[in-house]
Amino acid sequence: MFNLTYHSSLKSFRFFSLLGIICFWGIAGPCAHAEPSDPIIAKGKSVEIRLSELEAILQNLPEKLASLPYANLYPLVLERLIQKQVGINYGRKAGIEKEQIFKDQLELLKDELISDIYLQKTVSATIDENTLKNAYETFIQSVSPRELVRARHIMVTDEKQASRLIDRILDGEDFATLAQKYSRDSSAPKGGDLGFFEKNQMVPEFSEAAFALQPNEMTADPIQTNFGWHVIMVEERKTEPLPQFEDLRARIFQDILQEATFEHLIKITEESQVERYDIDGNSISRPTLGDMLNFARQ
Repeated sequence: MFNLTYHSSLKSFRFFSLLGIICFWGIAGPCAHAEPSDPIIAKGKSVEIRLSELEAILQNLPEKLASLPYANLYPLVLERLIQKQVGINYGRKAGIEKEQIFKDQLELLKDELISDIYLQKTVSATIDENTLKNAYETFIQSVSPRELVRARHIMVTDEKQASRLIDRILDGEDFATLAQKYSRDSSAPKGGDLGFFEKNQMVPEFSEAAFALQPNEMTADPIQTNFGWHVIMVEERKTEPLPQFEDLRARIFQDILQEATFEHLIKITEESQVERYDIDGNSISRPTLGDMLNFARQ
């Protein structure tokens, strides 16, 4: 089942390291050959980084990192690529390739790549466009468009003060100016502006009041929460449309790929007639598919 909370099980440092090695071996196509339109974005002594290398990593980042703005990611990923190349250069000069530890780790990496590439090729071939579209339709039918409001508020500790502020606003004083002067919330410097938020992002009392208002409406009475007394004004309401298939296609594919991979691994493991034992030598059964997926998504 497609799961929007899917997270890659690879940690970011290991991801950069492994992908860097793959790129330098020429296994990953996007970073193996420089195109004429592929500019150099960093260079130095035995260092040359091209845009395609950075983009190859950006396209395969774990979801939490991929959600960051491009402008933030660019210098960080570029610096990691530079550091990786410099590390390789100095490692070669130090003769690391001749050491036994390198040879042992290389064999482990080869084994891991053999397994990963086998699974990628074998399982990916079973996922067609209809499978992706059916998963998308199932997901879309299970969710509703996001309702959001943009509101300002003034938070004080006393109900009477909140009521007086409401009267002053009704008499024509500016809401944002009063918020800057009197609100005890961290949003005070911004005139109480909270930006857009969903109903479940605020405490229930606040959300119920805010979502009952239309644009340019204010609460007639102070609203009490465990933080204090609030005067709330809604500035905008909007409904975010549901994402289109192409917006989610890559994420759907990765989620289905992960589940299909575990299913294939279960199949070939059973064909291998593997027996499992606990630390006392007693026979145990394999974890369920659901348990394995939950473990991978942690």
